[in-house]
Amino acid sequence: MPPMISGSLWMTLVAFTVLSSNRKSAPRMIAPVRRSDQRF
Repeated sequence: MPPMISGSLWMTLVAFTVLSSNRKSAPRMIAPVRRSDQRF
């Protein structure tokens, strides 16, 4: 995990990676990311 990338940006990158990998399990990963994104 490069320090240059911020937390929320890194999580978004991971979410897109999961989207391209498994579209069925994507909603499970995006839901928690959006919840933590609301803090910022």
